[in-house]
Amino acid sequence: MIHRATDLSIGTSHEKYAGTWDPNPPTQGVGAAVEGELVEIRNHNLEDGTKRHYRYMAIKIRVDLSRKRVFDASGKEADTQYKREKHQVTGFLNVCDVVQKDDPHALTLDQLAQVTGKRISGNIFEFWSPSSNIKPKEYRPGHRIRLKTLGDSYFVDTITNLTDAKHGNYHGEEVLDTWDSKIQTAKQQEEKEIPGPEVDSEVNDDEWD
Repeated sequence: MIHRATDLSIGTSHEKYAGTWDPNPPTQGVGAAVEGELVEIRNHNLEDGTKRHYRYMAIKIRVDLSRKRVFDASGKEADTQYKREKHQVTGFLNVCDVVQKDDPHALTLDQLAQVTGKRISGNIFEFWSPSSNIKPKEYRPGHRIRLKTLGDSYFVDTITNLTDAKHGNYHGEEVLDTWDSKIQTAKQQEEKEIPGPEVDSEVNDDEWD
């Protein structure tokens, strides 16, 4: 059953992808962990060249802390310990990188852009999640957000609302059933299904205009 509860209190964007969209989350790389201020949250609808439709929640964050995700030899993720020095964005072009030098896993903004491929400008980055996994009413601009990406991509693996602890934990830090844990299990099994975005091949055309 397709989840159609698009939140009308937030904006909606549409994108047409010329090829065939692969809804399976990527698995390359260890990914990144970031913290920052939520700038925007919106519904994002994607239509590929085969006329299939995918629904995501797009999240823009003003990132001030970022580092690589770290896993041990068994695939267990180490706790994310952020250094408190943050990215500072100054100057006419809003370009600056100040990170804690003694953190071997810290990422500069340029390095984070290489990991995610979804830098909007300066220290603002966009991340996507299947729309059924995030409740927009629990995330508002100005909230402080911590999230982790699924591999080297802009897809959300875990997200936590640090402003309101009782809200906003989709695949939170303590929940084991995350995409990354599924991927680690997949390395020990021949095949493992990974959840993807909502797919709807029977959408009212007006909804995509």
